[in-house]
Amino acid sequence: MAKKTFERSLQELEGIINKLEQGEITLDDTIKKYKQGMELANACANMLKEAEQQISIYEGNEFIPFNGGGNV
Repeated sequence: MAKKTFERSLQELEGIINKLEQGEITLDDTIKKYKQGMELANACANMLKEAEQQISIYEGNEFIPFNGGGNV
């Protein structure tokens, strides 16, 4: 099975959030969706961290690792 892309994982997470916000599912389903959502959120955070580690900024004649610098 292929690894999910960030975009696909984020889309699934948004779908789960919408279902939870509607409040029309059972408590058991709410718990399951919440757990799935947390797994997807963690996977997205990990993918972002990996991407950040791959980004470099060219300064002068030297590549330096990107340190974030923004609110994520």
